[in-house]
Amino acid sequence: MNDNNNIALFIGLLLEENHNRNFMRRLRDQMNPFEMPDAQFIKMFRLKKQCTINLINALQQFLPTKNANAIALPKKVLITLNFLATGSFQNSVGSNTWLSASQPSVSRAVNEICSTIAEYLLPTWVQFPTTEESIRLVKQGFFLKYGFRGVLGAVDGTHVEILAPPENDINHPPYVYINRKAKHSINVMLISDVDCRILAVNARFPGSVHDSAVWQMSSIRNHLQLQHEAGHTNMLLIGDSGYPLEPWLFTPIAIPRNN
Repeated sequence: MNDNNNIALFIGLLLEENHNRNFMRRLRDQMNPFEMPDAQFIKMFRLKKQCTINLINALQQFLPTKNANAIALPKKVLITLNFLATGSFQNSVGSNTWLSASQPSVSRAVNEICSTIAEYLLPTWVQFPTTEESIRLVKQGFFLKYGFRGVLGAVDGTHVEILAPPENDINHPPYVYINRKAKHSINVMLISDVDCRILAVNARFPGSVHDSAVWQMSSIRNHLQLQHEAGHTNMLLIGDSGYPLEPWLFTPIAIPRNN
């Protein structure tokens, strides 16, 4: 094969590659994640479609589009949800057929969406019941569904796996994040109502800290203790055996007796 034929073949391959790349880009632009089956959508983003739309609408006022070349807010939200749902690397999220984006774009989107949720939505959406009406409604929910009286919520911890911090990180030494399963994590304390709506969250402690220790340092525990000392003895949480039995925290009876 002479040089002219080689050049022609090379140009042909470039044109074919460019055509395929443009085709895939057009295909991705035409794909709408909200058109995928509900089960697939939940598996990919962990939220139902309507809940995701509500989140996008709630963020709209805090994250207006700055320029025409910026990633649209719905795509930023979907990128963030997919990253949080799968625990994958940012490159994997960016190469997803539905969410094509560069790794730096994924990083910026995740940081922007998470920071905005924490700053603006968390204080409004996650509130421990303190008013007379909110307390009554939460108690009523537990009583009607399970017959428990005076319950303001259920508390438990969950480990969120993370990448190990650098070995030379003085402020965040890797070993303190190693949990009982020998993985690096953050131990997140959550309190929910009877419908699994989150009422309080504490994500300050590394994976080596036990649930009971997180509870001991919790502002919610201090609040309930003060309420109990003030005479409000019908305000309590329920937790598993990993928590201590307290007047404001009921745990299972280890060896129940039959009457």
